Amino acid sequence: MGGSQSTRNISVVNENEDNVIKVSDGVVRRLFGDESAASAGGAVENQNQSAPAAVAAQPAYIPGYNPISTAQVRREVLAAKDESDKYWTKRISSLVEAQERSKKYSESEYEKALNEVKTIFKTHNTVHYESPCKDIEGSLSKCYSENSSKSLNCAAQVQAFSECVQLKHNNMSKART
Repeated sequence: MGGSQSTRNISVVNENEDNVIKVSDGVVRRLFGDESAASAGGAVENQNQSAPAAVAAQPAYIPGYNPISTAQVRREVLAAKDESDKYWTKRISSLVEAQERSKKYSESEYEKALNEVKTIFKTHNTVHYESPCKDIEGSLSKCYSENSSKSLNCAAQVQAFSECVQLKHNNMSKART
């Protein structure tokens, strides 16, 4: 308190567009250190400093700065949104196309592998044949249904069915060779 002077910030509004700031004679004298003008006006300034008047601040003019209207901001935002929508639509469609190409490639590879397996493990067209020993098979089924708890009673029919199947198998094997 008292050792140094407090700094004071002064804002000046330049209403003149020629970038010229007008300064009064009293300010010039005080800046150059003329004591007589400072002491005479000092008492009046102290009274003015105790009760500063409220001054309506006007916006400062900044050269090269043009304020943007809200309509222009809205147009710019909508244009940016449209550009972003176009970008993402294009990106999604390219990803869908890439997925379709991958799907087609996978399907073609699957078909190739399937055909390869079919050629390696060539399946024979199986013709449905009737049971070679149909009459003996019928008597064996009847025996099992009559003797459901005593299956050993059907041993003779099982033996006859077995011999019949073996005989038919041997005959088919001889016919192939």
